[in-house]
Amino acid sequence: MKKFFLFFKRFFPTFEQWCALRPSFFWAIVSACLLWLPFPPIEWGWIAFFGLAPFLAQLPGRTAKEGAWIGLIFGYFFFQFNMLWLNTLVDVNPMAPFGIALAALICATTTALFGGVVAWASHRLSNNSMLFFAPALWVAIEYLRAQSEWAFPWMYLGHTQVNVLPLIQICDITGVYGVSFLIALTNQTLADAWRLRRGNLRGVYIQACIAAGLALLFVVYGQQRLKETPPPSTPYRVAILQMGVPQKTKLASYDYSHPETVKRIQEKIYRSIEAELQAIHADCTQRNGKQPALVVFPESAVTFPYFNIAPNLLHMTFDWATTSAAPLFFGADRFDPAEGITDKDDPRYFEEGKSHNSAYLVRPGEDLLAGYYDKMHLVPFGEYGSYLDIIPGFTNYILGIGNFEPGRNPRLFEAGGKKFGCGICFESCFPYLFRQYPEADFVAVITNDAWYKLSSGARRHQTQAIFRAIEMRRPVVRAANTGISCVIDPQGRVLASLPLDETKTGHIVFDLPLPNTTPGVTPYMRAWGDWLSWLCLLYCAARCCLVRRKPNEQEIHP
Repeated sequence: MKKFFLFFKRFFPTFEQWCALRPSFFWAIVSACLLWLPFPPIEWGWIAFFGLAPFLAQLPGRTAKEGAWIGLIFGYFFFQFNMLWLNTLVDVNPMAPFGIALAALICATTTALFGGVVAWASHRLSNNSMLFFAPALWVAIEYLRAQSEWAFPWMYLGHTQVNVLPLIQICDITGVYGVSFLIALTNQTLADAWRLRRGNLRGVYIQACIAAGLALLFVVYGQQRLKETPPPSTPYRVAILQMGVPQKTKLASYDYSHPETVKRIQEKIYRSIEAELQAIHADCTQRNGKQPALVVFPESAVTFPYFNIAPNLLHMTFDWATTSAAPLFFGADRFDPAEGITDKDDPRYFEEGKSHNSAYLVRPGEDLLAGYYDKMHLVPFGEYGSYLDIIPGFTNYILGIGNFEPGRNPRLFEAGGKKFGCGICFESCFPYLFRQYPEADFVAVITNDAWYKLSSGARRHQTQAIFRAIEMRRPVVRAANTGISCVIDPQGRVLASLPLDETKTGHIVFDLPLPNTTPGVTPYMRAWGDWLSWLCLLYCAARCCLVRRKPNEQEIHP
């Protein structure tokens, strides 16, 4: 036990080190506070270009352990501040604040790694060799945050520029990582300028010119993309139905311990859907009589865990499509019975079956599902318990979460002569899923952001869809239960939207100009699309492994 204690103690600073680090901790927290402002709900994106600098200025000259602790403090407060909107989950799980604090701490290990490596490298690499080291390492760590089943690719520096369309058009080549690199490079320049303000600033001037040149290159490229003449196109009428069902109501509609309540809630939901479909039909008739080529519903629009094996619900959606005279695309759970068991009275039929979070397409005049897609990237600790599943009852009784199975394959749908792919909720955060739809004319994203009520969570989530549209150079049609539902063009412009609303249904009818031929695949959507992230990883690894001389005190440490 004593040996274990001594080993563990090595990772903590001494009391004297704690005292010496207090100013650095202070500035790290200042950075964390500043970097809350560029994200929703404030969205002062310009602050991102200097908000990281106070933290970066604390790392050179520190030991790896000191840098890691500075990074941990910065990361904890940065992620904690930027995940405050998740406290809306306390209504469905009183442990939510504890979970948010733990998630912030886990995410902060990535910034601790960043701080430790930068501090370590400052003693071993020449200052000129460090020119791009910190920005490249930041991008590499953002990329690593998007990997594995625990991935959380939110709150990237590049996401702060969602409203600066000329700057983010570069994402069809570099992804959001290119914008993050530019912001990190600018912050590093400012940090060096402050730290070396009484010394030789020649290297800082060079670095500032590089950052300004890169920003100019991004903006010029973006302006050209925004001014491009669109290819010949045909209007494709799409309708989006926003249901406006609060999350408490939606959860109650699944609670079959109170069947009468469930029946009353579901009937009310389905009546409101039918009324809104009639409103869409009337809206289209009033315009020019042309009905939508597709009506897109949100995730979990039909609240029944065994939708695909419930004949009455299947016929209900078939009737909706027929009376609407339009194909319907909606979310509902899908149930796979245990293999080889067909008798529903057999307990194994449901006990050993698997549930999926799915999307379905139904066409008017047809009594069969035209196709379905099972969500492939589930929300850890929300839709499944990940490694906590090994603890009996933990996911059901402690976390209170679902237990879905991930889908295995993407699915390309067709409606109105056009092909479209699908992303369900959290999947809109992952470019690798959208790479699976090179033949799609557009992508439908269906989601239920009612979990976050009227907080900034819905806007943060919508931001992801805007970046996916630019990366693919394809429109995104986004249907959200309580908002923000919208149509996004290939340049990231929101052409039509419905605001957050938990009280009533609403709809959008929009004539989307889809090119007559399927657009080509952008560089970022190709198999090697994450080239910049890989290059940053290789660059940092090479610098750390191959260069081991102490820096020249005369040189500038960028």
